Amino acid sequence: MKNIKGKNPRDWDKEQTSLVYPSLYVDEKEMPEIEDWKVGQEYELKIRVKVTTKDEYADGTATNSRLEVIAYEDLTDYNNDPSTPKYGFNPTKS
Repeated sequence: MKNIKGKNPRDWDKEQTSLVYPSLYVDEKEMPEIEDWKVGQEYELKIRVKVTTKDEYADGTATNSRLEVIAYEDLTDYNNDPSTPKYGFNPTKS
């Protein structure tokens, strides 16, 4: 798995001192297991995304994209218990 490095805050947000990471917003209807998750803890997800936009700077210095999450799988190993269910949502499969 590749770690995301984060980036320094933009110049307009000078009060932000920590690194900024991409974020994802979901509710319990889309991802029911979040109801049991704890703030500050890390969980492992595998996601499938669809690229909806892509911007490349003319000088070649950067590229950014908007991604739509279309499926996920909870890969978190809950106390190494193989009987613990792993949740998943895939709208493309019935």
